[in-house]
Amino acid sequence: MFFSKKPQIVVYLRRDSLDVFGKSAAKFVFPDGLVQNLEVEDSHLLHDQTLQFLTSQQIVKESGILLLDDSVVFQKVMPVSANSNIKALQDDYAQRTPFDPSGVVVVGLLAREQLILIAANKNFFMPIVAAFSDYGSRINSVSPAGLFGKGVITQDSAETILANAKNAEKANFLQI
Repeated sequence: MFFSKKPQIVVYLRRDSLDVFGKSAAKFVFPDGLVQNLEVEDSHLLHDQTLQFLTSQQIVKESGILLLDDSVVFQKVMPVSANSNIKALQDDYAQRTPFDPSGVVVVGLLAREQLILIAANKNFFMPIVAAFSDYGSRINSVSPAGLFGKGVITQDSAETILANAKNAEKANFLQI
């Protein structure tokens, strides 16, 4: 199995905040100017403030999954054939995002002769993954929240997500 231990927390990353769902829920709203247009102005500060939030909220030190809200990913659907070079299509899509391509990660999901390309700025989510690690938790996957349906994640939906956490394997930005 992908997870060495069943995830116990869901971290939901939006443009201006992150929510942590586990035994209880907590929200961290990013200070003004720290994240603008999905670009992190100071990755060390984002890491440190996330770590401070985890400590002050006494978030349970467990493994978890980080889900990226639709507002923090870019998505494109395109037709493909058996001859399509998926890696080349992913690389091309990374070049077309509004970020430095060296900081972009792209996953591809095949569905009925279509390729769904989903791109994210790893410079946005990796300081958060590192903060959880430094706190004593482990983020097993970073995946688009859309894998688990539409809508905003709540405490109730987080429980359903945790029960189906293996779906995060389909598009894990940490596996790239």
